[in-house]
Amino acid sequence: MELINIEELIKVLNDLNLPKTNDEKKNFFDICGYPHYENVVSNVLAYFFEKYPEIFLNSFLTLLGIENEIFEGVEREVLTEENKRLDIVITTNNRIIGIENKIYANDKNQPYEDYIAYLKDSEEKKPYTMVLLAISQNKTSNEDVKLINYKNFLNKIKENLGKYISNLESDD
Repeated sequence: MELINIEELIKVLNDLNLPKTNDEKKNFFDICGYPHYENVVSNVLAYFFEKYPEIFLNSFLTLLGIENEIFEGVEREVLTEENKRLDIVITTNNRIIGIENKIYANDKNQPYEDYIAYLKDSEEKKPYTMVLLAISQNKTSNEDVKLINYKNFLNKIKENLGKYISNLESDD
């Protein structure tokens, strides 16, 4: 079986002159049938935090007012003492960060006290930050939890991505 390269595929698709549709634009998650699943989004976030910490993690930390951290690791669905699952846990050289990811649900009834106890008692014994990453909330249900909304996070990623690309180009 002969494989076609991506440039040839794009050319073939462009040459088809398919009719335009009035459908709203779909993203990768819509196409895959997972537009609202927090676990899927959390998996993607964990991947990018680990693969590109200089862009994604630094963007996230900047919104928390934290700087000069070195990425050490990321975990998903971390089990706490009370058998609750913390969506994302990031470890840096100086800190441990718990992230509760909310796409369309609110954060009421979240076991924040359990999450915070897990972060506080972790093996690393580092300062901790518990964060709610949400689309539409403007405050958290727990005063010890910091809030980052997706719009601000994505805007900061765009800003840092531009700086990152400029630095790559200037290194040439």
